[in-house]
Amino acid sequence: MIYFRKAVLVLLMLGNCMPSFTQVQDVMKDESLGTKAAKALVTSEKAIGYFESKQFKEAIQWADSSLYYGRELNNLEADAEAQYLAGRAAYKLDSFKLSKIYLESALKNWESLYAQGSIMAARCAIELSRTFLKLEKVRAAREMAQKALTILDENPNENAPERTRAYFSLGNINHAITNYNEAIPNFEKALEWLNKMPEDDIRLKSGILAKLGTDYNYTGAPEKGINLILQAIKLNLSDETDTLALAGTYNSLAECYTSLKKYETAISYSDLALSTYQAVEGNNPSGLLSFCYSVKGQIFLDMGNTDAASEFALKSNEVLLALNENDSSAYGYTNHDRARIYYAAGKYLSAIDWEKKAIEFLKGNSSEPNQDVSAVLLWLGRAQMAAGYYDAALKSFHEDLDMLGQIFGTESDFSYHALAEIGKCYYLMFLHEGRDSLLLQSLEYFHNAEIVLRAGLKKHDSRNMRRKLLIDAHKLYGDYLTSLYSCMQRKIGSENQIKEKAWQVSETMHGYSLSASIQESNARQFAGIPSIELEKDSMLREELIRLEYEKQFALEYLKLSLNDSVILELNLKLTSQKEACRQSEQYFEQHYPDYHSLKYAPKTISIREAQALLSDRQCILEFFTADSAIFTFLIKKNDFRIYETPLNFPLDSLVDRLIHGITGFYNGEQLSDEFYAETLREYTTSAQKLYQKLVEPIEEQLLPELIIIPGDGMASLPFETLLSASPKTLNNFSTYPFWLHKHTIFYGYSASMYQQMVSNIHRKSPNQGLLGIAPYFLDESAQASRTSGTGSLPNSGKELQQIQQYVSKKSLALYGHEASKNKFLKMAGDYQILHLATHAKANQRDGAFCYLSFFPDSIDEQNSTLTAAELYNYYLNADMVVLSACETGLGETSSGDGVMGLASAFAYAGAKCIVSSLWQVNDKSTMQIMENYYRELQDGKPKNTALVEAKRSYIKSSQAQYAHPFFWAGFIGIGDFKALKN
Repeated sequence: MIYFRKAVLVLLMLGNCMPSFTQVQDVMKDESLGTKAAKALVTSEKAIGYFESKQFKEAIQWADSSLYYGRELNNLEADAEAQYLAGRAAYKLDSFKLSKIYLESALKNWESLYAQGSIMAARCAIELSRTFLKLEKVRAAREMAQKALTILDENPNENAPERTRAYFSLGNINHAITNYNEAIPNFEKALEWLNKMPEDDIRLKSGILAKLGTDYNYTGAPEKGINLILQAIKLNLSDETDTLALAGTYNSLAECYTSLKKYETAISYSDLALSTYQAVEGNNPSGLLSFCYSVKGQIFLDMGNTDAASEFALKSNEVLLALNENDSSAYGYTNHDRARIYYAAGKYLSAIDWEKKAIEFLKGNSSEPNQDVSAVLLWLGRAQMAAGYYDAALKSFHEDLDMLGQIFGTESDFSYHALAEIGKCYYLMFLHEGRDSLLLQSLEYFHNAEIVLRAGLKKHDSRNMRRKLLIDAHKLYGDYLTSLYSCMQRKIGSENQIKEKAWQVSETMHGYSLSASIQESNARQFAGIPSIELEKDSMLREELIRLEYEKQFALEYLKLSLNDSVILELNLKLTSQKEACRQSEQYFEQHYPDYHSLKYAPKTISIREAQALLSDRQCILEFFTADSAIFTFLIKKNDFRIYETPLNFPLDSLVDRLIHGITGFYNGEQLSDEFYAETLREYTTSAQKLYQKLVEPIEEQLLPELIIIPGDGMASLPFETLLSASPKTLNNFSTYPFWLHKHTIFYGYSASMYQQMVSNIHRKSPNQGLLGIAPYFLDESAQASRTSGTGSLPNSGKELQQIQQYVSKKSLALYGHEASKNKFLKMAGDYQILHLATHAKANQRDGAFCYLSFFPDSIDEQNSTLTAAELYNYYLNADMVVLSACETGLGETSSGDGVMGLASAFAYAGAKCIVSSLWQVNDKSTMQIMENYYRELQDGKPKNTALVEAKRSYIKSSQAQYAHPFFWAGFIGIGDFKALKN
């Protein structure tokens, strides 16, 4: 500062080569002009000292003293510097009006001194911008940030820190008014200039990264947001002086995972945010504590846990009231949370009132489009629609659409929510008034919503993003089908066109992600991409899989916490690797036109194409589970029908009870005769109810052979176990009218996926017959089931020995230590049949980590297990894969994906047919059923017939309790069921 130097010169002239603070105080006793400069120096230094030690009140007092002496010297620069310091201190004390007064005066002085502006004037303008934002003077805040940049443009040398802060300030302004699309380039520019600074400002960088990641999440790119926020967390952890910033960053990460509907991970990070805050502040009220409670409440609300959501919304509200923040935008968010809780409880009038209050607080005095207001308008419309206020609801939905158009343009991913709700609103109006024109309007809006949704699905290559969109889309497609079915019933329009559209809607929500992944894999094969490029891409994917496994192992087995430095480092490597894979994908699309066209070719087949897959004895039975009904699509070679079943029964509960009734006793929960009888009654009751609801109404229309494509809630249901009547004797299974005895059943992910698997062209024709592995065929000690673990499976070896005799081509069985993962993967591509008799484990939280066990490797745990994720990087040429292990047909289940686990991973890798299991199967009965199965296959029977005959034979030959469905119903077939060649 210039006047500091002048004061020092005065002291030097008095004979002090290096004046001490004590010497300066002695000089201050004199009232001469020179000593006034010294007093200005001392008071200024005191002000700076107090500011740096965060004693801001004292800093203001000493800055005022410095200002007094500076003015006696008639030194405008000294005046400006003292005011600038006082303004910053007042800001730290949340005295924003006082801060504004000081900073405006400082800026005025600098502008009068330097016509072209100065670095100090730019800094002052930046601080004023921050202050105006706190005072909710958005326009003035933006003008000040722009003024700072204008000044810096005229003084281009060495101003990276100032440019960084100016762009950061602009980003914060746009973030505060929910212009997240505009905030993102501001924050990116700030980051660009920050990287040009000679020294890294850790706190500033972490703040920019966190805000940038948050805004990417708010604009529909949560995965990109996660990458940036993880970087911010790593920086926060290295800055031990700012723990509270870390709590806020954990919250932002929790919001990203909530957007992806990864609720368990979101709760984990939300818990970290709250515990981090409480470690520093306890439960002392602050805006950050309110935010912690609010985020946790929103997660529970999205999960449907309204009790927990209500608890945390109340806590958030109490904190704001304690802070007298009941007139702020933050209070608007708590009102919205409260409204959503009332909506979930069916109290729609209360929800409407609270949503209107939320809008009032969130809008404030601004007329600019506001993304948060847009979200509240959508929920307001939903509440109004549920309450029967259709005109008001339509008005809210259209306001939401208009606002989204202003913010994102006309092709926003977000717009399909409002379009779908308008479609639903017109449908409800049609039910109320009976006018066909309303039904047609409903269809128009549903159609437009679907166009937007399909564009989003095409745009996002990420499985997580597709999964999120499909979960959101399930309600839209269910409502769309309801509207289409009503049109069909009232004979409005072309019946064939309506049926075709309904079929396309259902097909989109069955196995979409798997179908898209397989299509992308096939595009790689047939797009003419050089092998060296494919190898590079394969290496990127292998590294990604390795990192994912390493993280999973660290979390599940080493029990490391999410904020452990090892996990954070792995997260950063993972996000970087994902970006590298994405760039490789983009390179293929840009440089190989055939790849793009093959990748994005239509993925859903028409009714006629589905019919072409069938013989006169076969039909497709596809279920779509909507909110209030189950739609059943029945396709025969020359017929197509749609049925509607009211969902007035507990589907999920009945399926769970059926599975528990079959497996509960044999899983060892209880071993008493009473519990055995109890589970049998539980099974028979639920099996009959499910039969009555799902298939009895259409039983007469069904053909002997069925391809069943389950709807939501049915993924783990073995339809063969449904009962058409009560058994005559509970303990005599020969009296059970199993559906198995009436129909030959195979399964599919979707009709489109079935066609893909049937028509799949392998990369080469396998020249070997069967490759079997039995890593746990070690000794004769019996084991009950093929669960995860390393226990011996004595019947697994016998199983391979028996089935080999039924395979005409050359086969190979690997036992014990010979059955290693590396050997299997090296040889698997040469075999027509892969048979894995081993341990397995499903992962219903993340299907990528379902795994099969190979011979244990004491050095490398990863080399003992083959995960579903790894299979996504392999190409197989098998006509059939038999997963003769536990739970291989289970995994992560979500709308539009079906079950993602080992079976789907083998389908991706190229297998045309997969036989998998739905529970922890018995070792001995598995051996017997597999022998029966291969014997039937040797006779030239199709796989579907062979499997059902194997089960029927097992039941006939089994004594008493061993004919229980637990022993034979666990295995199901998926995909191409034609007879094996040769």
